[in-house]
Amino acid sequence: MSKIPIIVEDNFKQTIWYNQMLKIFSKKNVQPILKSSIKTLKKDSVILIIGVSNIFINECIQLCKTNSIRCIVVGANLTETNSFVSYVTINRKATTSNIVSYFKQLNAKRIALLGINTGSIVDYEKKQGFTDSVNTLYGYNPEEDIYNYTTSAQETINNLLKRIDKYDAVICANDYFAIKLILSAKKIGINIPDDLMIAGYGNSSIGKLFKPSITSASFDYKKTALHAIKLFYFLTQNPEISNCNICIDCNVIPRETTNFFTPNTTVSFDLGIVEHDSQSIINDIPLKQILGLDEILNSTDKINSQILLGIHQNLTLSEISEKLYISATALRYRMKKIYQLTNTHSKQELYQLLINIFDRTGDIIGTDNNYQQPNINA
Repeated sequence: MSKIPIIVEDNFKQTIWYNQMLKIFSKKNVQPILKSSIKTLKKDSVILIIGVSNIFINECIQLCKTNSIRCIVVGANLTETNSFVSYVTINRKATTSNIVSYFKQLNAKRIALLGINTGSIVDYEKKQGFTDSVNTLYGYNPEEDIYNYTTSAQETINNLLKRIDKYDAVICANDYFAIKLILSAKKIGINIPDDLMIAGYGNSSIGKLFKPSITSASFDYKKTALHAIKLFYFLTQNPEISNCNICIDCNVIPRETTNFFTPNTTVSFDLGIVEHDSQSIINDIPLKQILGLDEILNSTDKINSQILLGIHQNLTLSEISEKLYISATALRYRMKKIYQLTNTHSKQELYQLLINIFDRTGDIIGTDNNYQQPNINA
């Protein structure tokens, strides 16, 4: 069986959901290639493209057009149509409309959209869904209620908080923005969800643990990867077909930030896959730190999570090593990886990050090795 060629945007490779897709791709004979390799492919062959930025995807599409290659864009959907471009995408526009409708059922009078990256195809779809649904359900243009990502997550949140008295609900571009918003809102006395209801995107592990837990839209990227592979073989076996599109629905999972309110028309499934716009997060240190913690919590390797628990409890490295039955050398290696993921540079800095997010007095869930897992603090 021949290899399935795939081009992946560099920023995308650093995300949790790419790793989820990679687990599927690694079993299905997928071969990553460089953009420059497109010209070496046979005419009318098929290639997968994964990315989130307009620039990257358009560059790949143009190379495919020049070399008469059919391409499948996975996870994003351009507004322009091309006869040789297929899409396997998440229905983010409909999902955002569902969240607006969800807040409408909760009697929200005015809703804000926070953290939109104007250079992201992913966020463009969310913005479209928000604008269309607010126009339909509320009867006005919500342009001034959209808070685009600026120079940092905190500045973007501050812009919203200056006008927060106008809103009783906020849709965040991802769960990490939702966490940052709640932390900032708490400092000025805003209670979630009584004063302000919040929903995010991605159904992240850290969003589930956060207190209050984040109501979130869930995306199944494993299913997306499988559909992309099936579409690849379909197009390869049918060269007369130039394109075919697949759109995957997702669901809203109610949690504490909306008081677990269950919408009338949506059934929720906990898929456990996180989505966010990689460009703005990777360039924003506070969001990147939350993303790193989420990646640790989402990993099947639970030793690093146990190390975090030890750091949170202010144990020494030797105490952590002893409790986890790992050598000092192994612990140092893991600490180095944790520092990289969380963008911290010392045990004390990591400890400060954890106590800023984790609730030291919250309910405790027992884990192995006599550790206790703290809930996360708003």
